Formats: sequence, C-alpha cells, structure tokens
Amino acid sequence: MARRMGAESGSNLFFPDRTLYRHRQAILKRLEVVSWGTEARALAQATMQRTAQARTDPADIINSAIDALIRHGFELPALATLRRLAGTAHSKINAAQWTEVCGRLSPAQQAVLETLLVVDSQTQKSPFANLCAPPGRASRKNLNALIDRYQWLQGLPNPATALQLIADAKILQWTNEARRLNALELREYITPRRHTLLMAVIHDARGQVLDELTQMLLRLTRKVEWKSEQRLTEWYQNRRIKTDALIRAFHDSLLVHGLEADPVQKVARVETVFAAQGGHEALVQSCEEHLRHEKQNWRPFARAVFVPLRSALIRLVEILPLQGTTAADGLLRLAESLTSEPSHSDHLTMDGAAPNTLPREWHDLVHDHASDKLAFVNRRKDATPADLALQRRSADPEGPSFAELLQHRLH
Repeated sequence: MARRMGAESGSNLFFPDRTLYRHRQAILKRLEVVSWGTEARALAQATMQRTAQARTDPADIINSAIDALIRHGFELPALATLRRLAGTAHSKINAAQWTEVCGRLSPAQQAVLETLLVVDSQTQKSPFANLCAPPGRASRKNLNALIDRYQWLQGLPNPATALQLIADAKILQWTNEARRLNALELREYITPRRHTLLMAVIHDARGQVLDELTQMLLRLTRKVEWKSEQRLTEWYQNRRIKTDALIRAFHDSLLVHGLEADPVQKVARVETVFAAQGGHEALVQSCEEHLRHEKQNWRPFARAVFVPLRSALIRLVEILPLQGTTAADGLLRLAESLTSEPSHSDHLTMDGAAPNTLPREWHDLVHDHASDKLAFVNRRKDATPADLALQRRSADPEGPSFAELLQHRLH
C-alpha cells in the first residue's frame, strides 16, 4: 500500500496468525459482515435446497446461495465449499423427487415404462427411441402418423399426476437429459431416476404432439379458405359471359320500359327480351347465383374443398382439448354438437349457442329459414343431387358436413 501511494516504508512487516485473525474480525465488523459460520451455512443450505427443487445446473444453485449470503450480510466462503454444498443439495433433492414421482406410479404403470426400454432384436430400436423422435412436420401427409402417435402416447402412463409437484423447468431439464441417452444407457440408472426421466419425456412428447395437431388444424382450415378464394376467382373469370348477358337483358328491359307504348305491349316485349336470354327462370337463377358471391363471398365454394378434408378435421376436433375464453363458449358448443350428433341425421340441433355465434355470412348457407338461427342447422343445405350421390358412394356414409367446416374455420 505504501509503494502504491509513493510513501516511504520501513522493512516488510510480518504478523502472526493470531494478529491476522484479529485484523480480519475488525475488518468484518467495520464492513458489518458476519463471518462464515453455522448460521451462514444453514442459510446457504436452505437456499440451495429451494433452488434445487426447480434447477439442476450447479451454477444456478451456487449463485442463489451467494445472492442470499450477500443479501443477509454474511461472509462468502471458499468456492470449493459452495460447490460441495451445492452437490449435496442437488443429490438430496433429486433423490427425494425421483422417489416421490416413482411412488405415484402403480406397478402396472412401472411395468409399461420398462417395456419402453426393450430393444427389438430385428430393428435394433426401442419404443423409447420412437418416444424421443420428433413428431414430424405438420402436414396432411403426416396427419395419420401424428394421430397414431397421439393415441399411443395416451396409452402410456399419464405424467400429469406423477409430475404435478415438479417445476416445469426441471421437467424440461430431465427431458433433455433423457433425450441424450439411448435405451441401454437409461437402463443403467436406478429405478426411481429411470422412471422419472421416462415420465418427463412422455410429458414433453404429449405437449409436442398437441402442438403439431393444433398446427395441422389451423393449416387445413386455412387451406379450405384459400382454395375457396381461388375457386371464387375462377368463377368470376368464367362468369364474364353470363354477366354480360344479364347486363344486356337489364339494358334491353330498361329500353322497353322507356317506350311510350301500351303496358301490355311493354310486358310482351320484356318477355321477348327475357326469352332471348334463356327465359325468366334462367335469368332469376343466374341473378341469384351472382348475388351469392357478392362482396367476394368465397364461402359457397367451401363445401367442395371441404369434402376431402372432412374426416381429418373431425378427427382433430375430437382429439384436441379445445378451450377458450367466455366469448368462445358458443363456438365450443357448436364443436361439441358437431362431434356428438348422430351420423344419420341431416340436421344438427345446437341449443345453448347465441344467435350471433356464427357471422351473418354463414347463416343463409346452413339454415333452411332465417328464423332457425342456431337451433336447427341443415347439414346438407345447398347440396346438389350429384353431391348427395357422391356422399352416398363415399366411404364415409355421413357425407361432408358444411356446418362442421364453418365451426372449424371460425374456431
């Protein structure tokens, strides 16, 4: 210190240990820091055990103890001491949690977990390898594989009960640990730890497959809307000739209306104009068809797009645990009605849903009468005889339900 200050100093000073001890105590007192001892050790151990409940990284456990010691004014011990205490807390808490998780499993469930680690002699793969494998991209091609994976995971022990008291961060860390191992390596672990890691992987795999199925539902419903919009565009392009004919009929009718002639003659001329364009009924039908697609309304085209996707969407809605806010209760009631209605029924009864659950654009497409609202929905409204014949020939005797398309799209 004298050399740093540029001051003269005498010979080097050497102090005995007892003097250094007194100096150390005086410094700690001056800084208002309590020396490391029994109280500080107890605080560090308690803090590490709490952190180890949710963390497995030794650095996180040590840092939590350091923060607690500084906050309570205790002297920090040597790093080796903290590492030893962290290792003890980590081992103690993990062993307790493994025993707790394993204790929540029945003997039958534990037997099922052990079958996951059996390696097939021909494929040299185990069910555990399939459990750790990614579920695959959410596409229509992988839909059946995803559903089969979901059903297989549902047959495994439910991790919700066994892991209910374990922090999510620790479950994720256990999952990552297990995924780095193969079946033979995992079999070397003690039974409580082995079963706990397997339950963590099952927990993570169930969440992944639900995410993928949800993405599948969203992708298929977007596909229905996109293809319907494309068909609307094609319809407008192919409709140009008929639209010109309607405008011509309207123009000629206006010219006849402007003539100063006997009303009976005017009506006869108008009938002649209509006959030249295919007749009154054909013109009315053409106008109604055109009005159905006003304001770029793609919805009438959705039925044809929905037919090949119907069974897939129904399977997804039956599998996914749909939940929502209070405002979405009506939509959830509709979804429940769509999956629970008898397959031979042509109409769906949707009691308990508000009249405005479906947007106005859908009402004319699914209701026989405006007064029906949501209580009585025609599943085959606007279906042509060819559509119904196709439904009867289809592998699915129930046929496509347009109301179901609406529900999936809106949700």
